[in-house]
Amino acid sequence: MLRLDPESISAITEYMFVPDDVLDADATIVLGMTLWHRPLQKATELHRAGVAGTLVLSGGYNPKISAVEALEMRKLWVERGYPEQRLLIDAHAGNTRENMENSRSLLLKHGMLRSGMRINIISINYHMRRAVETFREVFGPSVHLGIANYPSMHCDPLSWFANGQGRDLVIGEALKIRKYFPDRAARLDELLGGRSCCPPKCAARVMEKNG
Repeated sequence: MLRLDPESISAITEYMFVPDDVLDADATIVLGMTLWHRPLQKATELHRAGVAGTLVLSGGYNPKISAVEALEMRKLWVERGYPEQRLLIDAHAGNTRENMENSRSLLLKHGMLRSGMRINIISINYHMRRAVETFREVFGPSVHLGIANYPSMHCDPLSWFANGQGRDLVIGEALKIRKYFPDRAARLDELLGGRSCCPPKCAARVMEKNG
């Protein structure tokens, strides 16, 4: 079982859970998932508030639902009567980097990408830190980033460490950030002690689970 002291829990929580900071954006990247209706609902809220701009629905084929996430989101969006012309569709992304790279390519193709533009990211809360780090690497410093989380039933920022699935999800994300962005995760490296915070079987399980 994963064991963390209160100081480590506090520091990991502060780093991993990025606070909401929604911008009045030119575009919003919506990261698909198995429960794709959840990010779409958050996108709908931003659209209704007039701060979403163009929605980039990003998510490829998901074998768990035998469907393409982005296309399922588009279908429900249109069924609910929202304008399809406000959408760009990335139906190919299979991971977070592809989400960002494909979204950037779509924005560039449609003449929207420019220095100083404002882009929101919609993601489940425990995944937001990795989404942010990937966005910054792909888009660079000239694009302003907004944050729009939606909650996970297993990963409340105040209690993720109190259940096994919450620990697996958060620590799995932390391990991936340290692997892919070591220069941006010095504090995590210090907290994790240069090694997994859980036994090898647990570490392997969370790495596999989170793609």
